[in-house]
Amino acid sequence: MPDVVETDETRERRPPGEQPGAGAGAKTRGAPPWQQFIAKYGVLVALVVTIIVFSVLKPHVFPTGSNLKAILEQFSPLAIIGFGLTVVLVMGDFDLSVPGMIGLGSAVVVALMSRSGTNYILAILIGLLVGVAGGAINGLLVAFAGASSFIITLAMGQVFNGFEYLITKQETIFQGIPNAYTQIATGTFLGLSNQFFIMLGVLIIIYLLLEQSTIGRFMYALGGNQEAARLSGIRVRELRTLGFMIIGVCS
Repeated sequence: MPDVVETDETRERRPPGEQPGAGAGAKTRGAPPWQQFIAKYGVLVALVVTIIVFSVLKPHVFPTGSNLKAILEQFSPLAIIGFGLTVVLVMGDFDLSVPGMIGLGSAVVVALMSRSGTNYILAILIGLLVGVAGGAINGLLVAFAGASSFIITLAMGQVFNGFEYLITKQETIFQGIPNAYTQIATGTFLGLSNQFFIMLGVLIIIYLLLEQSTIGRFMYALGGNQEAARLSGIRVRELRTLGFMIIGVCS
């Protein structure tokens, strides 16, 4: 990444002792090893401890293959949302429009198949494009118009809900849905739900984006110090908009 060009103005606003462009990760630099470990792997450690505790308390129920399979099937959709939100959070933004985007995208796909007889693959692609469009609107309002991501996404979530109700007329659509579409969620591969493998694919993509790409490093830089990132030549507004588009697709 290009060296940070620090001006007198940014130097005055920088807290004493903080290096130019230092992000959240730099705050643990120089801390004891155990503190650095907890800061980096604390959530994973908590998950492992939780699994061990429940396995000890319910040895005949919790650590079983059927329960593991059920957990993987139930958490996969939420995990996909979590991966998308990670991209936004890395850059220091929020997206509270996710529930509304999920409802709108689902309504578009189901309505196209049920009422228009659209092929399920085309319907899914259109639904993904709706997610891209919704995320782009959030990104433009937040990154280019300078609005608060908290307020804008909270409001846009209600807008998305309104469009969902307009499409479905607040009715449950269950007729005219191709069996091939339902098999995406109910089908299995190697004994595991298709949803798990979709989630795994999204995980790999998000990992490669954030940890193995230049764009990912720029996103981390935004989360550390947006002004320093901008002065370094990073296209801050475009990257923030991209982040909202990614969570739109995940939704």
